[in-house]
Amino acid sequence: MSNKRALLMLSGGIDSVYVMYKALSEGRHLHVHHIHLRNREGRVDAEARAVRRVLAWMRRKGLTNFRYTESTVDYGSLRFLVKDFYTYALFIGMIMSDPKNRDMDSFLHPRHSDAFNLRNGKVSFEQAAERANAALTGIPSLMARREIKMELPIGSMTKADVIEACPPDLLRLAWFCRRPVKVGASFHQCNSCFTCAQVNESVYRRKVARV
Repeated sequence: MSNKRALLMLSGGIDSVYVMYKALSEGRHLHVHHIHLRNREGRVDAEARAVRRVLAWMRRKGLTNFRYTESTVDYGSLRFLVKDFYTYALFIGMIMSDPKNRDMDSFLHPRHSDAFNLRNGKVSFEQAAERANAALTGIPSLMARREIKMELPIGSMTKADVIEACPPDLLRLAWFCRRPVKVGASFHQCNSCFTCAQVNESVYRRKVARV
């Protein structure tokens, strides 16, 4: 593993949260960036709360070798949503274009081995990964005018593996539903989106119950 500073796009979801924990625990220096993504799915506040709690947890544990920045993307009245990786690619390129970040030439991408929604059977994992990779490395490299590399620190792990490896008290701070239901000040999982369906509830509940 490289010891060079790397970029991590922290959504507040289980995968990016675990990648941050793993990298910092291994002595990596990170630039952590969160995008407040406002769209019709309505998860922006749930993710923002998760990020605040996760950052506080990291600092309490002495995992402080990171710089944090954030930005906002608002879809406004647009209803059609592009894949999130296109938005991430744009901001990876913006950050890597900054002359102050010339020491960074890679980003940590929190993709696990069953990351894509392939339920319609139209594309394979390899085809979905190829399309995502083209955007995630191509757009930043074009913008920064240098090669930007992608690291996949959990590429050989499944979602269940990530949940099992994540410390229980950190896991419970992360968010994973794409279309949360807000009741008062609380957010609840929709239990119907791809991510909710993918999270192994028995593993997840067992993990967070340990706290």
